[in-house]
Amino acid sequence: MTALLCYDGSAAARRAIETAARIVAAREAVGLTVWTPAAAMTPLDPIGDAVGGLSGIYAELDSAGERMAAVRADEGVRLAGEAGLDAHARTQQGHAWSTILDVAAEVQATVIVLGARGHSAAGALMGSVSERVARHSGRPVLIVPGAT
Repeated sequence: MTALLCYDGSAAARRAIETAARIVAAREAVGLTVWTPAAAMTPLDPIGDAVGGLSGIYAELDSAGERMAAVRADEGVRLAGEAGLDAHARTQQGHAWSTILDVAAEVQATVIVLGARGHSAAGALMGSVSERVARHSGRPVLIVPGAT
């Protein structure tokens, strides 16, 4: 049994790892941090997008994003280890909810674990990552609410 621990560095994600260690039967885990490419995060017009690509700005931002994701994934694995789980780190580029589902299928996760955070009014219209993962997953999902 393998748990997919989704870790973004938030307090809710920390709490989710701690909770999973107490209640999920899996002792093996993958600590996943998803990072989004700069071009997907910066809604520029076509000219600005071309400049971002040709100037190397997107490449620099992507390199920094990938490094930050690796640091976060390692932190999540450290937290998982302290909680009694045998986890290894993984980073993946993509949109959070769909990438989580893809990685869960790839590692044959028995459960997906993630924290729930509040979101803005705009986020409420689009849906949260945890809500989308739960709605589209074909496997159990443990969503741990943030501290109240």
